[in-house]
Amino acid sequence: MARYSSQRGATTFEDYGLITATAYIFGDSSAFRSATNRLITHVREPYSGMRNLPQMGDVFSPQLLLALTELREAVRGKITKELPQIGMPECDVKFCNNHDEAYYSWLIDEFEVKYWPPNLWDDFSIASVVRILRQPDTIQRDSPSCVHTSAISGVSPADFQHLATDIVEASRGLCLRCVKEDRADHAQSCILPEHSERY
Repeated sequence: MARYSSQRGATTFEDYGLITATAYIFGDSSAFRSATNRLITHVREPYSGMRNLPQMGDVFSPQLLLALTELREAVRGKITKELPQIGMPECDVKFCNNHDEAYYSWLIDEFEVKYWPPNLWDDFSIASVVRILRQPDTIQRDSPSCVHTSAISGVSPADFQHLATDIVEASRGLCLRCVKEDRADHAQSCILPEHSERY
């Protein structure tokens, strides 16, 4: 399974789905986690389309589709919550935007969006967000960023890279045993050593 995945270089919705289904059928926990990681991080489409894969649709039970959706939405929620907070100073004034023109212009350019914070999930996969977070080596700032405090919150490329690392860790893929037994909170990746064995 792993050799097939690495040699062929799966790049499409169907590729990821077929590898996931094959790993599920043969009980290959490692390949299943790797394939579901790709589905979570590289695919933006609804997973319900997996039910239409030739000869493999039956593998994608409602439980598996729900598990994929649950983990992807948990990772997306983490990004949506934490990304806009990077570089934002604390201010006690109600409705303060803490607006730093240079910083937000830089963010808009880096992510190639029209406004900040954007609705990332219209155009981005989780993997593409991680790539962008790992790119910056300089950050543009202005001063002050908050008219009430005249303060600028410290921010560096490392802040974005740390978030990227957290995202990668949170989206490691699904545990085959947990999915088959439908017994885990799929928003959290299973780390039980005994679940890494062929199942």
